[in-house]
Amino acid sequence: MKKVIILGTGKKTKGGIASVLNIYESYSFWDAFSCLRIETHSDGGYFLKLKTFLKSYVKFIFVVKKYDVLHVHLSWWVSLLRKLPFILLAKILKKKVIVHVHASAEETFLKYHVLYDFTFRLANRIVYIYPSYIDKLSPKHKRKATLVYNPIEFPDYKDEVKKKDQIVFLGSLTQQKGIFDLLYAFSKVISNNKKWHLMIGGVGEDRNCNDLIKSLGITGNVTLLGWIEGQNKEKILNESKIFCLPSYTEGFPMSLIEAVSYKLVAVTSNVGGIPSFIKHKYNGLLHNPGDINQLAKNLSELINDQNYLNELLHNNQSSLDELIINSSENVLPNIYVN
Repeated sequence: MKKVIILGTGKKTKGGIASVLNIYESYSFWDAFSCLRIETHSDGGYFLKLKTFLKSYVKFIFVVKKYDVLHVHLSWWVSLLRKLPFILLAKILKKKVIVHVHASAEETFLKYHVLYDFTFRLANRIVYIYPSYIDKLSPKHKRKATLVYNPIEFPDYKDEVKKKDQIVFLGSLTQQKGIFDLLYAFSKVISNNKKWHLMIGGVGEDRNCNDLIKSLGITGNVTLLGWIEGQNKEKILNESKIFCLPSYTEGFPMSLIEAVSYKLVAVTSNVGGIPSFIKHKYNGLLHNPGDINQLAKNLSELINDQNYLNELLHNNQSSLDELIINSSENVLPNIYVN
């Protein structure tokens, strides 16, 4: 059986790629292929990040000869630059290289086309995480490409937990994730729906969020939770009805998959791989990034019509079923072998 090095972010790092790799470790293929996880990135300051990178590369140099496959998880261009030394060494040693791209096609092909094209030329296989991504690939790269959806870890969902009139946001508190758009939109909706509450889980521009919440006069209806995980996150998802992620750019967000698996209806933006999973007015509601009025309208429609919310919720299961068919657990073993 071939042996595989999994190259990506740290186990305790915040973000979707860490969640993906943490789930991988529970799958049977992890032991079957003697997978070794090498962590190239960690949260923290510049020197900690540099230390993590250097430590990971030294480790890679000593172990790579014993392995057959290098499976590289990368996102934006900085992540790619961090992984290139590993990829180049693996190619010199004639190892099979799988490049697994978690970034959106808009970012990878519009801004950094040359860098990604060079990396794709080196790769033996390219893994993309949502269907429309392949439309951006050149014919020479399409021949190497395979669709692999992010994994689903079905939660310990509690049917007996009563859902609250509650919206939840999970992600970094930045404009790129649309948190400020959400606060503006929520302030428009809450004037006629005082019982609804917005729970915000994440870190980033906390002070700016606090200032905006105060200036909009919605302090009593918004809670900043900080970074949440484990049982705290499960509790919030179990209790909420709507998940909102108004990002300006996304690949295929793990937080969205997770929220839908907890029986929340998604109100999110029409970017990256989201439209391949959330179909507008079928199992969720979409808006163009930055369109605060449409975001407010979408939230208002669900808040004011429980029957409509239940209808969209009912359609979520078929979307989850589609993800399972092309999930990492089912597809990756074949890629490692072939």
